[in-house]
Amino acid sequence: MPTKILFVISSLRQCDPVRQLSYILRHLDREEFSPVVVRFTRERKDSLEPLFRKMDVPVHTFPIRKADLLLGKKEIREKILREFNPSLVHVHGLRADGLFSGLEEFPVISSVRNYPGDEYIHRFGPLAGRAVAALHISYMKKICIPVACSDYVAMRYGERTGIPFLHIDNGVDTEYFVPSSPELKQKCRKELGLDEKKLVFIYSGVLSRRKNYDLLIRAFLKSRWRDEGILVLAGEIKDPIRIKGLPQPNILFTGPVKEIRSWYQASDILLSASRSEGLPNAILEGMSCGLPVFLSDIPPHAHILSHCSETGTLFRSEEDLVSLFEKASQKEAESMGQAAAKSVRSHFSAEKMSLEFQDLYRKVIAAGESLSHE
Repeated sequence: MPTKILFVISSLRQCDPVRQLSYILRHLDREEFSPVVVRFTRERKDSLEPLFRKMDVPVHTFPIRKADLLLGKKEIREKILREFNPSLVHVHGLRADGLFSGLEEFPVISSVRNYPGDEYIHRFGPLAGRAVAALHISYMKKICIPVACSDYVAMRYGERTGIPFLHIDNGVDTEYFVPSSPELKQKCRKELGLDEKKLVFIYSGVLSRRKNYDLLIRAFLKSRWRDEGILVLAGEIKDPIRIKGLPQPNILFTGPVKEIRSWYQASDILLSASRSEGLPNAILEGMSCGLPVFLSDIPPHAHILSHCSETGTLFRSEEDLVSLFEKASQKEAESMGQAAAKSVRSHFSAEKMSLEFQDLYRKVIAAGESLSHE
């Protein structure tokens, strides 16, 4: 009989952590493992629940408020465990980590997508951000088996907590995010209203302070591509900015994008100036679609390029990026893009990530008891 694994997450709204969970489940050996998903909040829009239903994964909703973690944590947890009686619990996100931290009766694995000190300060500001980060770190100290999405996140947590973190790299659906042919690129550009003759640079993700997207705009405006190329900023604007020279006809703000693949397949070079990341899914998706990358010099970006330096270049300043813009060409982009797609298929596929988690499940279940940091 398959071993039951309980996956716990705040919601199934369309976002990177939920997609990563879907990748684990898509490639899960269903003869060996039986998955059940529990969420705390039912999505009002942009839900990926139909994707989980299509994979024949049971989804259950247990409404839990953040305050419940302080007032009735043990009772809620015991109710969930009694109902599903799993052999292993795999939690995702702050609320799930909080609910299952300190559990000793069952082994608990937590997927850690970013270092809280980086993420929450940018999201909530210095005071509130540090408080939420400290809370989340306190939860992680009581999680049986924390698994970071990159070696950098594992290192940062280890430095702060003294706890050895495992790491399993994020994966990408290389069967869906595929390189475009010249014909497909032309078709995508026509559908998206992009000039078929211009070099297209793209950034994909939330437009926030942490993502540092204003640097991309300034560097683009200083380069020769200001008039000869197109800069696409695909994502929701969280932190509006003011830059001299905007609006500009060759800079396109798309707003939220539900189908990003066609934008990748219509583009030539992928950009990110992010100040911090876990292991950015957007970069892996774009590279899987055959895009070379110009990336800010932070450890997660360096980790991606360490597998194949021919896939892109790191930059440390606005001037560095301007220089990369000046040297960019269609011919070089195509050559680097082929290497990028090959590198992602070899090192960052969704199947590879899922198989690594399944190996971990087997080891933990075979141990026969909850592990602890003591």
